[in-house]
Amino acid sequence: MASRLLDFPGEDLLSQVKLLKGTAESMSAGSGQVILDFLEYLGKTSPIAVQEEYTRTFDLDPSLCLNLTFHKWGENKKRNSALAEFKKTYRDAGFEVCGEELPDYLPIVLEFLSVCPEESCLPIYDEYGEQMTLVASRLREMQSPYAGLAETLCSAWRR
Repeated sequence: MASRLLDFPGEDLLSQVKLLKGTAESMSAGSGQVILDFLEYLGKTSPIAVQEEYTRTFDLDPSLCLNLTFHKWGENKKRNSALAEFKKTYRDAGFEVCGEELPDYLPIVLEFLSVCPEESCLPIYDEYGEQMTLVASRLREMQSPYAGLAETLCSAWRR
């Protein structure tokens, strides 16, 4: 669910808020409540305001971009190797990335982690846990509506 909620809030997501609330209500109290709070934000905020907030947060502020390798490597050659490693990890697990996003885009990574074999998850957790924590703390500092989602992911990431 976090993968879906951290992707751009297009019309398809915003039209499914009630359905997603039903799913979130069946989740554990901690993470389920965080998701319910976020869905409440989506439901009471105009679609254009939600999209503007998303763009302002993740697209216009490089310190909050959702591409994990950027936070670790910046724009250098090591990042290219890291992106290639993501592709190889996905391919080796039989996972195919569709769309235009880079393979380190957090919603894609989360989708992969939800279906991949455990041995494929561990290197990603180990390599990018610190970057996830950094993004979560920045979101909390700016009191972003996305902060709770990111912090919940960090808690799950550390398990």
